[in-house]
Amino acid sequence: MMVVSGFTALKDVVYKTVNGMELSLDILIPDKPVSIPCPAVMYIHGGGWNGGDKQNYGGQVWNASLAQQGFVAINVNYRFSSQAIFPAQIIDLKDAVQWIRAHAERYGIHPGRIGVWGHSAGGHLAALLGTSGDHSPWEKGEISTAVQAACSVSGGMDLIALAEYGNDAEAALIGATLENIHEHKELADLACPMTHIHEHMPPFLIIHGEEDAIVPIIESEKLYAKLDNATFIKIKNGDHFFIKGNLEFQDLVITVAHFFRKQLIGTARHDIIEQDIDRIIPTNDRKRLTPEFYAEWGKLFEQYT
Repeated sequence: MMVVSGFTALKDVVYKTVNGMELSLDILIPDKPVSIPCPAVMYIHGGGWNGGDKQNYGGQVWNASLAQQGFVAINVNYRFSSQAIFPAQIIDLKDAVQWIRAHAERYGIHPGRIGVWGHSAGGHLAALLGTSGDHSPWEKGEISTAVQAACSVSGGMDLIALAEYGNDAEAALIGATLENIHEHKELADLACPMTHIHEHMPPFLIIHGEEDAIVPIIESEKLYAKLDNATFIKIKNGDHFFIKGNLEFQDLVITVAHFFRKQLIGTARHDIIEQDIDRIIPTNDRKRLTPEFYAEWGKLFEQYT
């Protein structure tokens, strides 16, 4: 356990063991929760489904900032495609949601107020978790896998369409190659969030850069077109990581925090969010989302990482 400004971090808590492999998550418990019991927001890291870690920037910076704003922030690891092909990844994440609900009282979490978000491959998995909660071939046990709000950032949705851009990570996820991915269409369709849309969907927030060359924005447009309760934010000139766009770091945090406040606790007061952001990042120190900024921000979380 480590205490960092604004929250206490419980690191490497094992939520399941599969084939001798321990999968873990980090739980960031806020000093000042937005409510008691507190809503939880789980972040799913990117990395082409075959890399990344729960303590990378998305976890230690983006989701950790939500912990500083009063949410229980959870950063989760899952099996890579080189370790197990799909649906291993979504099964792991559903198991993580069930684990969170089963241990909600211990960590001060409201079991009926769980949100999920992720970037890139994590955005895809967050969207899939959002659309498939309690409505998928992978449900098991009596504990719900449904989330109450989902946010996809720069996420891909249609694996076969993405493979046509030459992205072999999508093919590898389902045990295919770029050459034979069409032979795996059934599994690719199961991996598509739109396949699982049902009547009782949680609200969605979708964020994507208009100039994303890794995952074209049309992928998020496909998801948005199928959802009845969704907000779509297109980042002008934004690439996959928004470095070239008109979105600054505090804008992303404010937007995501606003969304989860509204959907998980029923309030979304901009003045509260702005006050929290000013406490975390003084106005005169706000910078673009650049590697240099990440380095500065990361210093605040040295104890966590």
